[in-house]
Amino acid sequence: MTPHPIDVIVCTHNRAGRLATLLRAMGQQTAPASSFGVLVVDDGSTDGTESLCRDFAQSMPNLWYERNRINMGLANARNIGIAMTTAPLLAFTDDDCIPGRDWVDRMLRALNDSPIVAGAIESPTDDFWILCHNIGQFHPFLNSRKGRTTRFIAGANMGFRREVLESLGGFEPDRVMAEDMECVLRAGRAGIGVTFRPEVVVRHVPPRAGLRELLAYAADHARGTVHLRRSYRTELGIPAFALSPTFLALFSPIIGVLTACRIFLSDPVLITRHPATFPVVCALKTAWCIGACRGLLARKEP
Repeated sequence: MTPHPIDVIVCTHNRAGRLATLLRAMGQQTAPASSFGVLVVDDGSTDGTESLCRDFAQSMPNLWYERNRINMGLANARNIGIAMTTAPLLAFTDDDCIPGRDWVDRMLRALNDSPIVAGAIESPTDDFWILCHNIGQFHPFLNSRKGRTTRFIAGANMGFRREVLESLGGFEPDRVMAEDMECVLRAGRAGIGVTFRPEVVVRHVPPRAGLRELLAYAADHARGTVHLRRSYRTELGIPAFALSPTFLALFSPIIGVLTACRIFLSDPVLITRHPATFPVVCALKTAWCIGACRGLLARKEP
């Protein structure tokens, strides 16, 4: 790949329709195409993703395509992307995201200031369930929040200086879930900070269709992250009892309500514009507690 100041890595699996929307957004960036590369790592898709990327490459000279013969998982696919790119700065987004027109420019400036950048998540408001999911899952990174240092990151919108990722050894190979969270927690333990930059925005449009699906996702995500929270409990300031299965099982409804209250009180935009989402966010945080309890009882990560 021709060296650029920044390369964008997008890993995808059987989402050609959504990927097309993302690639159109990447082709309309305010940054000149000569200033950034876009690498699509196709993680074993069987839905025409390759032909889609070949078509886009005809009008996007900065687009590259790499296909894994089998599905290797997101962590491994991202590591392949890191190895194939050459830019000193790396940005990551997902195939269900739509970057803002100035996303590359703003990510480039943010990475010149900070070694790791957590970008912001904007949610469509015309789909109630997607809005609820984004509030529940990405509330620390909504674009209505203020910039700050943070311990976490949203894999849908993140940037790293290459030297940082290389010093960390990339993402944990073969990790099934929360490879982004594991990476930045490891970075924090090494003394490398993360900065949330609300002006670096992508719109997140995941395939979520109803309360049952949202609850299942919240519980599954908890199973994949609760062990990380336990491993980094001291750094995160979490008391031991708060991550015990008994505590989570007994108090999950109360924890769900209190967590939702904290989310809404810390972001007045949610109170004024999206109050109807509050009961669903309470339910999602309760489901998270139940999933975390099951994960802890299983005694190993999924």
